[in-house]
Amino acid sequence: MEQRMTGTLYGVSVGPGNPELLTLQAVRLLRQCPVLAAPQTASGQMLALDIARRALGSELDGKTILPLQFAMSRDAAVPVSYTHLTL
Repeated sequence: MEQRMTGTLYGVSVGPGNPELLTLQAVRLLRQCPVLAAPQTASGQMLALDIARRALGSELDGKTILPLQFAMSRDAAVPVSYTHLTL
């Protein structure tokens, strides 16, 4: 029998890229959540996570990181594809 886990998903924006502009609520949620999911580029970079890490430093150590791989483009001609995760 498959065991299901429940939890809460929070969407946190890192804003325009300056770690000093993260909201207090975003910092609180990043600190309290044991699992963080962040977009990953085709080259493997996790830019949003890098911004959060510059704000929180070692406070993110030990957290489970889930890379989210999907197309990110401003070009409307680029098809959107999503990776579905089963947790």
